[in-house]
Amino acid sequence: MRALLLLVPALFAGCLRPGEEQADLDREVGRASIAEASIAVDGGTAAVRALTPGAITLWAGGPTIEADLTVAEAGRWTLTVQNALPEGRLTVDSAMVGAPTLDGPTKLIWQLDLAAGAHRLRLAADDVDSPGAFRFAVLSDIQSAIDEVEPVIARLNAEEGIRFVASTGDLTENGEPGQLDKYQRLFSALKVPFYATPGNHERGEPPKVWHDYYGRANHSFVFKGARLTFIDSSYGTLDPIVHGWLDDWLAAARDGTHLVFTHIPLIDPVGVRGGGWRSRKEAAKTTVRLARGAVDGLFFGHIHSYYAFSKGGIPAYISGGGGALPERLDGIERHFLTVDVDADGVQRTAIVRVD
Repeated sequence: MRALLLLVPALFAGCLRPGEEQADLDREVGRASIAEASIAVDGGTAAVRALTPGAITLWAGGPTIEADLTVAEAGRWTLTVQNALPEGRLTVDSAMVGAPTLDGPTKLIWQLDLAAGAHRLRLAADDVDSPGAFRFAVLSDIQSAIDEVEPVIARLNAEEGIRFVASTGDLTENGEPGQLDKYQRLFSALKVPFYATPGNHERGEPPKVWHDYYGRANHSFVFKGARLTFIDSSYGTLDPIVHGWLDDWLAAARDGTHLVFTHIPLIDPVGVRGGGWRSRKEAAKTTVRLARGAVDGLFFGHIHSYYAFSKGGIPAYISGGGGALPERLDGIERHFLTVDVDADGVQRTAIVRVD
């Protein structure tokens, strides 16, 4: 009985903060250490897929990676970065490194001869810090249609000018490693990187599975002067830790373009359906913060159709057309969005039909 009584508060706490474990894991992304080397990626913008003697593999969660790497002895190291901008250029201690070997459109490999001691690494495209116009795509909610996703990838690859794809999640049916492996294998044909936050269908497995594959579920980066923020609403709520990060990211982007991506809409635009956050109060308070933070665009998934509306005066879009079972009779079917951005915010959002 005593053991049961001790267990109940722990279970209750887990129900109150279902996203706490993921938030705690986010803090550890980008760090790894062995006897021969250690690496720490600024802001967790890349997951350390592997660190072995003489070899490092990273998965990029954003367009820029900056990291401190310390090696115990001088020698050659193989650095592999997956999900990288194809035009990314690497510097080590501010010195430009030669062109990488390509093992697919977004898998870049360098051979580095490093002296013993600490080194500073930076991987970024030449224009990443230059404010200006750019285009990206939004694709979410693939789920059980992962085996039929090649036409979607082909259509993305045919779209002119896309620098990356942003996703609000539900990439798989239940987030198990085999499905994430398949997703990664199929999307290795994509010509640009794919940045994401998980959806509720990734919650069939413990949060560490997403962490080990793709790193942070909550993350934010700046690309050509615009901030893109991904927050994990896959449990229908935000953890208090994440609310704190969101406040920081809102403050950082107060005077510039800011786009926010999260899986579950704050409030379902079709009110009787209930496809929004668990708490309307939390959703309303978050909407006020986003509006006061001068956010320029909100992007959601979860609902397998397309909606364009306004939330708290912010242009908002639901795009759940990656292949999951669509809403009946809406005529939307599989699709993704293209978004054109410049220093003044979102200039154009278009729906691109695959079927």
